[in-house]
Amino acid sequence: HGDVFMTLYSEVPQSLAVIHDSVLPAGQDFFTISADDSSVIALTVDGEIIGVAEGTGYPVNITISPQSGGETLRVTVTKANHYRCEADVPVVQVGVAEDDTPETPGSVTICSIYPNPFSKQTQIRCMIHDTDRTIQELTLNIYDAAGRLLKSFLLPNSYLLSSTSVVWDGGDVRGNACPSGVYFIELTTEDTNITKKLLLLR
Repeated sequence: HGDVFMTLYSEVPQSLAVIHDSVLPAGQDFFTISADDSSVIALTVDGEIIGVAEGTGYPVNITISPQSGGETLRVTVTKANHYRCEADVPVVQVGVAEDDTPETPGSVTICSIYPNPFSKQTQIRCMIHDTDRTIQELTLNIYDAAGRLLKSFLLPNSYLLSSTSVVWDGGDVRGNACPSGVYFIELTTEDTNITKKLLLLR
């Protein structure tokens, strides 16, 4: 009449509400996912479990071992009396887009913001083009839609042909969580001003 692998329900099963990014950047050590409260989330690569967490109904960051580009992350979410939810997420090598690469020696750029939109934290990566001079001051500022300064990062100023990144946790300088909405990232040096937009979803 059945076997040990048969799925049994004590009531009419429901579908799980699972939301996560469609790709995982290579080298990233966390994966953000939202799943029903009390559900079990398992992350595997080639059949090996690299992360487990319990769903809360809100986005959670699951710590994982960084993966290489070309791998596939399998997301499996289960809960009693709910249909199993499974999805494959490709691990991609996130590089600098061709139109974002600084062409002028000594120039800088915001080369990637990931994830965007984001729920709990986002990584902002900046790059400086090959140069023989030292950038005296490199600052990354976060503003809200009204132009209020929320947070400021002072970046390393003595690297060549290199990149650096900061992680914004969606909070202001006092540690208060910012609400959902549009925010702006401004990268400034003595002679450069670059602004990009990102979206925070709570």
